Amino acid sequence: MPKKITPQNNNGAILLRWSFQKKRYALTPVPGGRWENAIDRKRAEAVANLISADIAMGQFDPTLAKYGGSLHKTQLAIDDAQARLAELRQQRSEADLKELWKKYKAFKGPQLAPPP
Repeated sequence: MPKKITPQNNNGAILLRWSFQKKRYALTPVPGGRWENAIDRKRAEAVANLISADIAMGQFDPTLAKYGGSLHKTQLAIDDAQARLAELRQQRSEADLKELWKKYKAFKGPQLAPPP
């Protein structure tokens, strides 16, 4: 059984963090919720209590979908962003290499003997 799950102030937003079966979890229980808003904090506490109860009863949902979050959607967004970044890096690398080769040929051209 994990320690009590309690809402935390995360730069004004509300965040839940806990560990279960050697995995770390984090969840924004009230999307757009603010720490200063007592109602948002109460909602976050209710979600924290639900998670704690599910863990105690062996019904914890590791996707976090039951609690208003979706680990799967977050992972898909991360994977998509990483794929786009890799593609942009590849395009930039190819463009940089082509440009570098052109500059090298222009620099070396006068120094090379013409082909026989």
